[in-house]
Amino acid sequence: MEAFTELRELAVGDVVVVPTWLPHSLQHGVRVIEFQTPTYERYIISFAQRVLTQNHWDTDKAVANMRLDAPPPPRFDAPAAGIERIVGFDDFRAWRMTLAAGESRLLPAHPGYLLCMAVTGRVGLDGLALDPEQAAFVPGEALRGPRREHSARLRNDGSEPAVLLIAAPDL
Repeated sequence: MEAFTELRELAVGDVVVVPTWLPHSLQHGVRVIEFQTPTYERYIISFAQRVLTQNHWDTDKAVANMRLDAPPPPRFDAPAAGIERIVGFDDFRAWRMTLAAGESRLLPAHPGYLLCMAVTGRVGLDGLALDPEQAAFVPGEALRGPRREHSARLRNDGSEPAVLLIAAPDL
């Protein structure tokens, strides 16, 4: 297994796109927010720990279908300055948003709901403070406001840029 391993340097907030059938693993100390399609299929080639999520390994099927070519670096759409669309599944999309120190931004009003997750910095969401690794579910009514305009606001009150993830249908 070690002969097939290629380590990648990562920093907090990096996005890694893992194509279907590409063997991958997490090394010690890596923390992840993982966006997956609703079809959960796990094919195991090798595992150094006890597998708690299923009672068998699918090694034959995994090896028969695996891809070993490194994927190209991801290229993300940028719907606006400071926003990258990092996930584009049929059911939902996710943005990585960077707010400069003191920057404030309105959330989109059209989703039925959205999930905000702070990655770096402290982000205010209409008075609620989100520290790194904290998230908030925002119902659609909170996004539309009394007159159906934007109402939920994000704000970076820190002195450094803040990075957050926003996931919702129809972003």
